[in-house]
Amino acid sequence: EYHINGTQCRLLDVQELLSDTGMGRQMHVIVGQGQLDAILSSTPEERRGFIEEAAGVLKHRRRKERAISKLNQMAGNLSRVEDLTDE
Repeated sequence: EYHINGTQCRLLDVQELLSDTGMGRQMHVIVGQGQLDAILSSTPEERRGFIEEAAGVLKHRRRKERAISKLNQMAGNLSRVEDLTDE
């Protein structure tokens, strides 16, 4: 159970709020102790993920993936409805 300012919300709302905390294009990113070593020793794909998260791109990519997943589910539901109406 999650709350923002005393109002119940979803985990997604909390994650999006935290990803929007940058102060514009000239924002600074704070990397915790020990994380720098993880970033430097990561694969290029993992490094890209760190950069996208710091730049705020990751939030939009996750939103896109959820939307595509919902569209695929709806397409399956529509197909089932069409099959039922054909009977």
